[in-house]
Amino acid sequence: MAVLFTRLMVVDCAKEARPLFKARSRAGFEAAGGALGKIAMKELLSNPAASKGLESYTHYLNESDFAGLTK
Repeated sequence: MAVLFTRLMVVDCAKEARPLFKARSRAGFEAAGGALGKIAMKELLSNPAASKGLESYTHYLNESDFAGLTK
């Protein structure tokens, strides 16, 4: 993901990213990263095998690890 984000900022969208970088606009880069994350999650969830894998992670959770949250 970091490689893709870097390529998008430095190569594919350099013209748009340059002013953000010059202004040291953290918010601009956070917005770009957030948008990339949303697209990645949408693509991930549209893949049936990936979706099934995400659903099965709950089998590895230990309920007792969360007990302190109810106090």
